[in-house]
Amino acid sequence: MDYLHLGIPSSLSALYTHDVVGSLSATRRLLAVWCLMSTLEWVRNLDLFKHDGLLSWRILSLRPGWIFHGDGVRSLFWARSTTGVLAIRMVAAVTLLASNDPCLLCIALVVIVATSWFLTIRTWLGEDGSDQMGQIVAIGSLLISAGIFFDQLALSFAGTLLIAGQLTISYFFAGFAKLRSPEWRRGQALVGVMGTHSYGHSFGARISSGSAAFGTAFCWLVILGESMFPLVIFAPQTALLIVLAAFLLFHLANALFMGLNTFVWPFLAAYPSVIVLNNLITHSIGLR
Repeated sequence: MDYLHLGIPSSLSALYTHDVVGSLSATRRLLAVWCLMSTLEWVRNLDLFKHDGLLSWRILSLRPGWIFHGDGVRSLFWARSTTGVLAIRMVAAVTLLASNDPCLLCIALVVIVATSWFLTIRTWLGEDGSDQMGQIVAIGSLLISAGIFFDQLALSFAGTLLIAGQLTISYFFAGFAKLRSPEWRRGQALVGVMGTHSYGHSFGARISSGSAAFGTAFCWLVILGESMFPLVIFAPQTALLIVLAAFLLFHLANALFMGLNTFVWPFLAAYPSVIVLNNLITHSIGLR
């Protein structure tokens, strides 16, 4: 087994080899939960894909820039084909939960990556941040699994970097975008979100509107937490786990108050890769 071809000492390579198997095991199971939940949500709303539905391909295929105009290719995106894709996607998710075989895991992850792309094309405006993060985690997990299967540690490490790096970037830019928003800086964003029909919650609206100080403190806590998240890559493990637990609670609150059922899982699935990367970095700079 190589040493990543990156000049990484053999001791760190051995440490990564020890950590990556457990990391992949946790990540793939959490990813499978996200995949099952998101697929079941689409199954429940299959009427949207019908000829007269909100996501009718008869209409969506007319959008500007759509390059697949042949009847044979376009037929892949009709309602019946979408139902088949969702069924295959559920089988792949169950495989991630049930199997430890690296080859089967690679196949299941290829299916999830491909069907995620299909749903991105098919639903167009129907996705959210969890779908994008889920796709990144699936690609990273595929690289990790393929690296383990082909005994190529560099390939596996690339998957870990992809997942941990994307999570870090996502949190940082989410915090930076909030910092630029006057509503977030003034503490009004929480009241605004909790008061909406689509993403609001009556109890959350009462709490956030009952105290201006609470809203301001919460908004700044989120801004600072997300903007400073890259620092946890270099933090002691105890501090890292505390920060990850805090972000998990934040995602759970989003799921509870905003009804974002799938929003927790792909981000949580990325945490094992962050822990592995933190372990490597802190060992390499002598913090452990």
